[in-house]
Amino acid sequence: MGGGYSKEQGSHPKPADAWAGNGEAAGTGDDADLPADRGEKVAVLGLDGAGKSRLLDLLTGRDEFPVASKDAPYTRYTAPAGAAGKQLDFWVASGFSKHRVHWEVVAAGAPYMIFVLNACDCLRLPLAWVELVSRANQHSPRKLLVFVTRSAAPGSGPVATRDVLHACMAFAPLGNVPWASFDVNLSAPKEELLATVKAAVAWLTRSEPPQE
Repeated sequence: MGGGYSKEQGSHPKPADAWAGNGEAAGTGDDADLPADRGEKVAVLGLDGAGKSRLLDLLTGRDEFPVASKDAPYTRYTAPAGAAGKQLDFWVASGFSKHRVHWEVVAAGAPYMIFVLNACDCLRLPLAWVELVSRANQHSPRKLLVFVTRSAAPGSGPVATRDVLHACMAFAPLGNVPWASFDVNLSAPKEELLATVKAAVAWLTRSEPPQE
């Protein structure tokens, strides 16, 4: 899946046939300048530092994991059709507080949603969960994929346990959105990380049989 991905970012110059998130247009709520979807839209949300850029860059085949720009409200990754025959259009929202107003544009009309929770960010984990529930219940995606990330890097902080997550779920329950969570150790070998991310995205886009 890696070779055919392209990455565009709102702060970068772009040719006429390319598009990236334009913060000014998104901030006004004016959809006139927003392009038609290229493939099925996947909204990727999460607070700053959760690991969104790294997870998506893994799928692009990049060897470096650049930090998301503080100037770009959202970034777009276009992926070619995979085994499921679906081209995916990842809209990755900046998690910085000043950019969260743009999450509405990123999530609007997306049949799939990915939310990345940082298990090492214990102080903000309840905030992140409430943001997740709010966006998922508001936009009702076809499926919701939750990545729970952690890192063994120095200074990454203690890791929240599943009990903490369950407490968040009890405080602010999700609605009827089908969802699944995947634990991701960002310090794991690249091959292991890539396998986990691919398996998660495969679940997200897999067509489920209708329930009788």
